[in-house]
Amino acid sequence: DSISSLSIPSALMAMPVMAEDVATLAEKIDRVDEVLYGSVQSGSLIGRADQADNVIYGVGNTSASGLDHRIDNLYADVVRNDNDRTPAISNRMNAMEYYLTDEISTDNLTVRMDNLEKAVLGEAKKGALDERMQSLEQAVYAQTSRV
Repeated sequence: DSISSLSIPSALMAMPVMAEDVATLAEKIDRVDEVLYGSVQSGSLIGRADQADNVIYGVGNTSASGLDHRIDNLYADVVRNDNDRTPAISNRMNAMEYYLTDEISTDNLTVRMDNLEKAVLGEAKKGALDERMQSLEQAVYAQTSRV
């Protein structure tokens, strides 16, 4: 029992969501779609980035002005972020699910968020996933801030 209770979730947060790296904007938004919705969505890159921005950051909010930067930021924030300070939402979700249930769901991110909020808070919340994740982490881990 030399493994602390925090080492398994920490290890899960360090695990990439996928094995191979993606290079193109289309590949990155495809992975964002798969994580958020469970499948690749149809439509233009701009339309898909707009929709993902609305889900992650809230209606009318974006993380950058250029499409390439927006998709790069969505990919980092949702799928894989090499910055240890701010892991991707999917990695944070994996860690929280494992911490609470000893399992990691294969459902899409929005379903997983709803399920954890129902389990922890009694109901699924509405709004931007980044804010919902932060609130859930605060409730579970009693953190004052992720930053």
